[in-house]
Amino acid sequence: MLSANKVAGVIIASHTQNLDKKINIDAPVISIDRIISPDIPAICSDNYQGGVLAAEHLISKGCKKLAHISGSIHLNMDANKRYYGFRDVCEKKGIPHVLIDATEEQFLSMNYESIINILLDNHPDVDGIFTSNDIIAAQAITTCSKRGIKVPEQIKVVGYDDIDLCKIYNPAITTIRQSIDDICMYAVESIISKVENNKPIPSCIIFPVTLIERETT
Repeated sequence: MLSANKVAGVIIASHTQNLDKKINIDAPVISIDRIISPDIPAICSDNYQGGVLAAEHLISKGCKKLAHISGSIHLNMDANKRYYGFRDVCEKKGIPHVLIDATEEQFLSMNYESIINILLDNHPDVDGIFTSNDIIAAQAITTCSKRGIKVPEQIKVVGYDDIDLCKIYNPAITTIRQSIDDICMYAVESIISKVENNKPIPSCIIFPVTLIERETT
């Protein structure tokens, strides 16, 4: 379809695997938040640092056992670095931690309640949760509420992305903010610059992240 329509460029934001074997068009290509191959430039947020910030924040708030709920650790995604940063801080500081990973079906449906319940059943001593996106964070808070677990008094929660939901949810969600607008603008400008001026696109650009503290911690 892309070849037939002679597009000026392609910006990829996809979880589809083996894309490097499927993309073969005569136009500049750039990937968002995913390193597909050495031949395709990528723009990512600093996912590893996001995991570091989340773990350090939960530990600074007094959490003694942490959990990470991932939506995609089984996929080849740059977002997996969120867990690696989280894990490295926990190991460095001697904090017990567990990883709960979603199934493909849960990842696609964005329904994580069952694995959150599994976490709470199997690890009742967890007092801090870092989720790989804000949707999981919101579901974790709701699940805790159904079970009579108070957030942040008994369990503290940190999400990732800083979508609008974080501000209006009750309690408002502490999260890692990535600069989606800046990332998307950079992707578009890079394609235009390549097309109009033949300016090369850097192989990988990393945008910084920040922790936004709200009511869940």
